[in-house]
Amino acid sequence: MIEKKKISRIIPFGYEKVNGKDLIRPIKDQLNHLNTAKNLYKNGGTSLRRVSSWLTNNTGRYISHVGLRKIINKEKLKNNKATVNIKLQNNWQGIFGLNHARIGDVVEHIAITRLLKSGWEVFKNISSVGPIDICIFNIKKNKFYYIDIKSLTRSYRSIEHFLSGMCVERLTSKQKKLGVKLAYYFDDRVYIIINRKAKQVICI
Repeated sequence: MIEKKKISRIIPFGYEKVNGKDLIRPIKDQLNHLNTAKNLYKNGGTSLRRVSSWLTNNTGRYISHVGLRKIINKEKLKNNKATVNIKLQNNWQGIFGLNHARIGDVVEHIAITRLLKSGWEVFKNISSVGPIDICIFNIKKNKFYYIDIKSLTRSYRSIEHFLSGMCVERLTSKQKKLGVKLAYYFDDRVYIIINRKAKQVICI
């Protein structure tokens, strides 16, 4: 069981104090019953008073309906904050409106970070023009690619949806001669298109 620091005088329901330490540890049985109680109340089948009484009887630890309401409200607040953060992350492109150059810059840096975290070496073109955005290689996998980074619009549900669509971004003749591969940043992953017709894709 994972212990955590005690932050208040009152030990939360579902936890117990670790002797001799300013820590608390979870009690699995109590937490399981607490989750059941929250689901009983959320499903609308019973009142908070009855649920708190059921929880007290089944765990041997007293909890009032007020205390249970505080736990549920705290959880709702936490979930609401997480939802807002997800929306902000997913809608960051809207901040720049139709500024495609700025969106392209951000996407390129995010893709580079993703590649570096996944063990790829990345060499960036310091110029804003040219047929190649980055060169990448992976010593362990013995792979090397010239990459032109693109971003997918939010109208696509998945990379498979994009690959099966009619809209095709084409490489220039110069890029084809150099063997450049298109890479798309989508849903926090980088997809390197090796062969679009064969749907051969490296997902990073």
